Amino acid sequence: MNIAVLGAPHTGKTVLVNALSLALRQRGHRVHLIAAENANAQHGHFDLALVCGLDLPLPVGQDTKDRAFARQATDSALRATLARQAVSFQVVYGTGPDRLSNALRAIDGFEVAQSSPVKAIAGTQEKWQSACDKCSDSACEHRLFTQLIG
Repeated sequence: MNIAVLGAPHTGKTVLVNALSLALRQRGHRVHLIAAENANAQHGHFDLALVCGLDLPLPVGQDTKDRAFARQATDSALRATLARQAVSFQVVYGTGPDRLSNALRAIDGFEVAQSSPVKAIAGTQEKWQSACDKCSDSACEHRLFTQLIG
């Protein structure tokens, strides 16, 4: 399986790719770091897309507000690109081992969904959804970001 890891700047993409590559080596999965600006061109080359959430703190600096705004804009554009291309993706949150565990849980859920019979309705397939019913919930994300600001 080819897994794409995408995200805005300073979201821990590289660290997650390295950790996933080690964890998934035995399964024969390949993990790819995809730059946000290349998401449009690369969407057909992977089976599963993991988007790193915006829960990691930005590096301290004078322009933190500007970087936070740019990071949010990149994240929004990335998600819009994936939605426009009809690419199902899972947002991964957490720090350190928690982020790796959440990513592995998403991959395991995807594998289970792929191995089960596909329900076809009028020639379409149901999109894969995570076992966690909150991960794609926009209200949940709003609460998370509101708590980070306050």
